[in-house]
Amino acid sequence: MKIKQKKGWSMVLHNNRITKLQQTKRICEICGEEGEIVHHKDHSKDNHEIDNLIVVCRKCHWLLHPIYKTNSKYYRLYGMTLQDMVDRFGGTQGRYSRMHKRKVLKRFFADKNVNLGW
Repeated sequence: MKIKQKKGWSMVLHNNRITKLQQTKRICEICGEEGEIVHHKDHSKDNHEIDNLIVVCRKCHWLLHPIYKTNSKYYRLYGMTLQDMVDRFGGTQGRYSRMHKRKVLKRFFADKNVNLGW
């Protein structure tokens, strides 16, 4: 599969990203699932050295950036992200998003005896 260079990426990052994905065969270096994200270990957007890059899946990448979780509207409202809801109760993120829009998600949690902390 050909990987397109993303707009604004340097050729060094692009080439090292491809190399890293090939080296790991697109396997998350944390959990062993399919990996698609190349993460900078030192969180620096300027250090594109191959030994600073790690291939991760979306779930592990989320864990490497916990600040994103606290920025989630659903986390602020319900104490969990859409993905947390899917992991805990099944279904899809779209299901919980629609329930939120219809204002029935709080009732869903009440029926499941989920303590939302408020």
